[in-house]
Amino acid sequence: MKQTDNRKSYLWNILATTPLFFIPILFDLEHWGMLLWTGVIFYVTMWVVYLFIMKDPSNQNQSPKVMRLALWILPVLSLMCQTMTIAIIGAHDISVVARISCVVEGLLAIVIGNYMPKMSPNHTIGVRIYWTLNSEDNWNATHRFAGKVWVAAGFLALLLSFLPVRVVQLANFILILAIGILPLAYSYSYYKKHNERDMHDKPFNGKKTAVITLIILVASTAFTAWVLLAGSLDISLQSDEMMVQANGWSDMGVLYEDMETLEYLADERHYFTNDTRVNGYGNMVLNMGDFACDEYGAYLRYTHTSCSAVVLIWTTEGELIVVNEPTTEETQQLYQELSQKNAH
Repeated sequence: MKQTDNRKSYLWNILATTPLFFIPILFDLEHWGMLLWTGVIFYVTMWVVYLFIMKDPSNQNQSPKVMRLALWILPVLSLMCQTMTIAIIGAHDISVVARISCVVEGLLAIVIGNYMPKMSPNHTIGVRIYWTLNSEDNWNATHRFAGKVWVAAGFLALLLSFLPVRVVQLANFILILAIGILPLAYSYSYYKKHNERDMHDKPFNGKKTAVITLIILVASTAFTAWVLLAGSLDISLQSDEMMVQANGWSDMGVLYEDMETLEYLADERHYFTNDTRVNGYGNMVLNMGDFACDEYGAYLRYTHTSCSAVVLIWTTEGELIVVNEPTTEETQQLYQELSQKNAH
């Protein structure tokens, strides 16, 4: 009965947090597609996490505070990500992204670190490796240590947010590695130090743990592959404007009469030093959104990574737009057609 009541309670928690995934859209209707997509990804992920947690019998005696943290952290993270996206749109300053990201990660690390010592052994939450799952002493010691590491890393991240942006990015990466690797090393060290021969009293089903791990690994791999290869970009020349239809980012249209100067670059890699995506969409096949580089400053980009040739479009308002097609030949043709349209 208690487990049923808990499930109902956690289900109501999920339903209560639903608006958090989509409220930010109301504050930036121009980029509603990107914000909606972010909200949907986090929302679906939360339901998957909920199902895994509820199906794990070892969570029956889990601390209610830990369970609420597991179910609330994704809505809060989604809200933070979307709010951060809205805040930096138009800022054209990558340091804003790095600093806000560092602060958010620091706060999350502090909160999670405080809850880690309260976690009881289970298959879905915490440091779930062989030595911790098969020894309660190891689990408790590891999570006490991990909690201290996460809290310390969180406060360091808050301090790092005031440093130069390149230092912030490097240090942030090191901190993420540290909070992932140090608890694992400590758990193994604890196992070797205490020579845990009582590991034969295994409270957990090794096959079940392997299956859950495999499912998570396959799902993560599939999602990563999709993120790296997803998206599409189509440029069409209408009677009075160039239309850019982007799957994964906002569409764009530019009137020919608003194009002041056109330039074709056979290889953009020689002209865009320290090119950085400020706010946009990027993977192995596409780069779209707000970018910045040393030569041109802030600019707008819609390009395929398969082609290094690009067309530079300067508008009458002084904005630079960089576009291309999947191949050099198609990009050259795009430049020629744009030149003809612009000449008229």
